[in-house]
Amino acid sequence: MDNCHEDASCTDTNGSFTCTCNDGFTGNGLYCERNAPNLVSCPADTRITVNSPDGGLLDWTDPEFRFQPSNELANHECSANKGDAAPIGTRNVLCWAEGFADRTTCDFDIVIEAPECVVPAPPLNGAVACVVAKAGAQKYCSISCNDRYDFAVQPADMYLCDWHAVWYPAEDLPWPDCSVSYRPERARQKNELYYYGGTCAFNEEDIKRNLLLLYTSLGDCSAGIGCGVTDIVVTCHSGMSTDEEDVDECATGTDNCHEDASCTDTDGSFTCTCNDGYTGNGLLCERNAPNLVSCPADTRITVNSTDGGLLDWTDPEFRFQPSNELANHECSANKGDAAPIGTRNVLCWAEGFADGTTCDFDIVIEAPECVVPAPPLNGAVACGVAEAGAQKYCSISCNDRYDFAHEPADTYRCDWNAVWYPAEDLPWPDCSGSYRPGRARQKNELCYFSGLCAFNEEDIKRDLQRLYATLGDCSAGIRCGIADLEVTCGMSTDEGENIRKIYTICRAYSRAD
Repeated sequence: MDNCHEDASCTDTNGSFTCTCNDGFTGNGLYCERNAPNLVSCPADTRITVNSPDGGLLDWTDPEFRFQPSNELANHECSANKGDAAPIGTRNVLCWAEGFADRTTCDFDIVIEAPECVVPAPPLNGAVACVVAKAGAQKYCSISCNDRYDFAVQPADMYLCDWHAVWYPAEDLPWPDCSVSYRPERARQKNELYYYGGTCAFNEEDIKRNLLLLYTSLGDCSAGIGCGVTDIVVTCHSGMSTDEEDVDECATGTDNCHEDASCTDTDGSFTCTCNDGYTGNGLLCERNAPNLVSCPADTRITVNSTDGGLLDWTDPEFRFQPSNELANHECSANKGDAAPIGTRNVLCWAEGFADGTTCDFDIVIEAPECVVPAPPLNGAVACGVAEAGAQKYCSISCNDRYDFAHEPADTYRCDWNAVWYPAEDLPWPDCSGSYRPGRARQKNELCYFSGLCAFNEEDIKRDLQRLYATLGDCSAGIRCGIADLEVTCGMSTDEGENIRKIYTICRAYSRAD
């Protein structure tokens, strides 16, 4: 009997069997789990129109998840249920295949909304102010007149739009214009809250305040309509008053455009537009960040001192457009700042626009390069960087089978002008003579090494450190330490002789063949 899982296939083998999970399942054959189903379709975002401030009930087309390869429909679950009550607004719903909440999911929005209340145009010589009440109708509006005019017929105290987008009282629509002269004793509305002084556009706050007072006095709080409103919007009549002469606010200087904006007169009003190179609404304009025209290339400054040098560079160039005016700039360092030997990065930006376009470049402070002469024949040259003093210190040494052609200097140094001292000893002597202990050119054993140079580099470095310690003028402030040691081995006359011997032997064998 096999012990394959019920969703696996058993295959007989010689003396045993194998278990393999069926298509659509994953596992080792002894235990198989069904693969997560594929998402075939997900509902589109859905809009549901309701006729009540209480909102509505959620509804959507079911998503579809299917197992493969059988194409079997999978059950699903969602973060909400069809028929759930939801307030006006947007509700996001997340769905997934039953038992696979951490796999493929599907989400969509359900938008619960009321039908739109389209507000009629404001009256001639007047304004309409509308609000959203805390309860009751969907929208409340009142109309008012410039205090030089009166309503053509008596208007309703308040106009309301219900949750079916129907306006009441319907018989008063469209609402009357303010097309007759105002006479206090014969005013269509006795309440002064229906009239405002001056131009509508400059009195919107007064009109809003009047609507709040009207709603508070007229709202039926006892019927559950909260005596409070939000989202107050005032709309002024867009044309001129019937007997109003258009004033050119731009010409008279009565506009409130920003100093960097242009004023354009319109029929009964004016517009403000920010000038080229500025951004804003015309009442407030901010200058656009200038463009970067040029940025200095990386700069190398050669110095003749261990103390470094002074920073210097070509100025970057930022220009405002379209005027091409040169902008001032700031940098993270100043020209003339002292800087040590090494690389200093400098960042620059247009003054007042540090978060705009920037420019950065490197200033490399460096000493002139000390070119070390070739090592002596049958010897070596060892060089290092001293902690202070000259730029580079070197000594030459010979294989202890050879001696210097003439007496060398104790050490050679290259100063911060890349000049070697003692100059009269350059080029330094080869090790071309035979070593004779009693007649050695250098009495100091540190100037000689045993064996091949290549196998004795550490000894040669150590000898240079000891030489520097004994010869360095510590009392003059030069610390007796040397770093970055390098050894360069010279050619050996023995190596040349060996090469000639090998070449001769090879030619002899070649002729014998």
